[in-house]
Amino acid sequence: VMFLMTRYVSLISITTASLFPLILIYFKFSSIYVFFAVFISAVTIFRHKENIKRLFQGKERRIYEKKKG
Repeated sequence: VMFLMTRYVSLISITTASLFPLILIYFKFSSIYVFFAVFISAVTIFRHKENIKRLFQGKERRIYEKKKG
């Protein structure tokens, strides 16, 4: 749904990474799984730091958007 609304793949990746540990907590997974999920989420978000900057600047390309130039 979010993809159809925004067409930002990076935003969906960041949102999914953020929700992953919360979903595990909600379904009462073991704390080791939650810890692992937090670690994976942090790495994913860190790897998207340039995308986050572009999102805030309004310069992030949307999927199916043609390159300018």
